[in-house]
Amino acid sequence: MFESDVIKPLAEELTQAIRGHWGVKSNNWIRDVTFNEDRIKTKAGNQSQIMALLRGLGIELIRKTSPENFSGRHKNFADLVSTLESMLRHVMFL
Repeated sequence: MFESDVIKPLAEELTQAIRGHWGVKSNNWIRDVTFNEDRIKTKAGNQSQIMALLRGLGIELIRKTSPENFSGRHKNFADLVSTLESMLRHVMFL
Protein backbone atom coordinates (compact mmCIF):
# COMPACT_ATOMS: atom_id res chain seq x y z
CA MET A 1 0.00 0.00 0.00
CA PHE A 2 1.36 3.38 -0.99
CA GLU A 3 1.32 6.39 1.28
CA SER A 4 -0.84 8.28 -1.25
CA ASP A 5 -3.51 5.55 -0.96
CA VAL A 6 -3.90 6.48 2.70
CA ILE A 7 -3.48 10.23 2.40
CA LYS A 8 -6.00 10.81 -0.41
CA PRO A 9 -9.06 9.42 1.46
CA LEU A 10 -7.96 11.25 4.62
CA ALA A 11 -7.59 14.52 2.71
CA GLU A 12 -11.05 14.09 1.14
CA GLU A 13 -12.59 13.39 4.56
CA LEU A 14 -10.89 16.44 6.04
CA THR A 15 -12.06 18.62 3.14
CA GLN A 16 -15.66 17.47 3.62
CA ALA A 17 -15.46 18.17 7.36
CA ILE A 18 -14.18 21.69 6.73
CA ARG A 19 -16.90 22.39 4.15
CA GLY A 20 -19.54 21.11 6.56
CA HIS A 21 -18.19 23.31 9.35
CA TRP A 22 -18.23 26.46 7.22
CA GLY A 23 -21.70 25.60 5.93
CA VAL A 24 -22.96 25.66 9.51
CA LYS A 25 -21.09 28.91 10.20
CA SER A 26 -22.60 30.45 7.06
CA ASN A 27 -26.12 29.47 8.14
CA ASN A 28 -25.54 30.93 11.61
CA TRP A 29 -24.31 34.20 10.12
CA ILE A 30 -27.35 34.42 7.82
CA ARG A 31 -29.65 33.70 10.76
CA ASP A 32 -27.98 36.39 12.90
CA VAL A 33 -27.48 39.12 10.28
CA THR A 34 -30.13 38.66 7.59
CA PHE A 35 -32.97 37.24 9.71
CA ASN A 36 -31.94 39.11 12.90
CA GLU A 37 -32.75 35.95 14.87
CA ASP A 38 -31.13 37.01 18.15
CA ARG A 39 -33.54 39.93 18.59
CA ILE A 40 -36.73 37.95 18.03
CA LYS A 41 -38.66 37.15 21.20
CA THR A 42 -41.20 34.33 21.32
CA LYS A 43 -43.74 33.55 24.01
CA ALA A 44 -45.11 30.07 23.24
CA GLY A 45 -43.09 27.01 24.24
CA ASN A 46 -42.22 25.59 20.82
CA GLN A 47 -42.71 28.77 18.79
CA SER A 48 -38.97 29.51 18.66
CA GLN A 49 -38.24 26.00 17.34
CA ILE A 50 -40.90 26.31 14.65
CA MET A 51 -39.58 29.72 13.60
CA ALA A 52 -36.01 28.37 13.48
CA LEU A 53 -37.16 25.54 11.22
CA LEU A 54 -38.95 28.00 8.94
CA ARG A 55 -35.84 30.20 8.76
CA GLY A 56 -33.75 27.14 7.88
CA LEU A 57 -36.24 26.24 5.15
CA GLY A 58 -36.07 29.80 3.86
CA ILE A 59 -32.27 29.71 3.76
CA GLU A 60 -32.22 26.45 1.81
CA LEU A 61 -34.91 27.60 -0.64
CA ILE A 62 -33.05 30.85 -1.36
CA ARG A 63 -29.79 28.92 -1.80
CA LYS A 64 -31.47 26.72 -4.44
CA THR A 65 -31.86 29.85 -6.59
CA SER A 66 -28.07 30.51 -6.44
CA PRO A 67 -28.40 34.21 -5.61
CA GLU A 68 -25.49 36.60 -6.07
CA ASN A 69 -26.76 38.62 -3.11
CA PHE A 70 -28.50 36.51 -0.44
CA SER A 71 -29.69 39.47 1.63
CA GLY A 72 -31.01 41.26 -1.45
CA ARG A 73 -32.94 38.17 -2.53
CA HIS A 74 -34.38 37.83 0.99
CA LYS A 75 -35.55 41.47 1.01
CA ASN A 76 -36.98 41.08 -2.48
CA PHE A 77 -39.12 38.15 -1.31
CA ALA A 78 -40.27 40.09 1.74
CA ASP A 79 -41.37 43.02 -0.44
CA LEU A 80 -42.92 41.13 -3.37
CA VAL A 81 -44.96 38.05 -2.57
CA SER A 82 -45.32 37.27 -6.29
CA THR A 83 -41.50 36.97 -6.55
CA LEU A 84 -41.48 34.54 -3.64
CA GLU A 85 -44.26 32.50 -5.22
CA SER A 86 -42.38 32.41 -8.53
CA MET A 87 -39.20 31.17 -6.81
CA LEU A 88 -41.12 28.48 -4.89
CA ARG A 89 -42.56 27.23 -8.17
CA HIS A 90 -39.10 27.31 -9.79
CA VAL A 91 -37.62 25.03 -7.10
CA MET A 92 -40.76 22.84 -7.28
CA PHE A 93 -41.85 23.64 -3.72
CA LEU A 94 -45.35 24.62 -4.93
